[in-house]
Amino acid sequence: MSYGTKYKVPFKSISGTDYEILIDVQGYNGAITELIGGATPISIDTDTEDVLAPIRAGKATVSVYGSDYLQDLYTSNPQGIRVSLFKGVELVWLGF
Repeated sequence: MSYGTKYKVPFKSISGTDYEILIDVQGYNGAITELIGGATPISIDTDTEDVLAPIRAGKATVSVYGSDYLQDLYTSNPQGIRVSLFKGVELVWLGF
């Protein structure tokens, strides 16, 4: 099953670099809703205890203005929702 982008959150860093958060839902076909990022649009926390581990656990928190958005994002499938962070066109972080 493929993913479709449901939400995107474009923002600029303090230095003026363009970033974009894409929130993709498995099996979604529809319009992309553009949201306005909060004061800190994304915060990524990565486990750094074992730097030699090939896969490291992490979590991201996406912050947007408006309380009604993102509440419909729920799935029992661990890979049902994919979040990507792009710096320009370069993928810098991907999580489920």
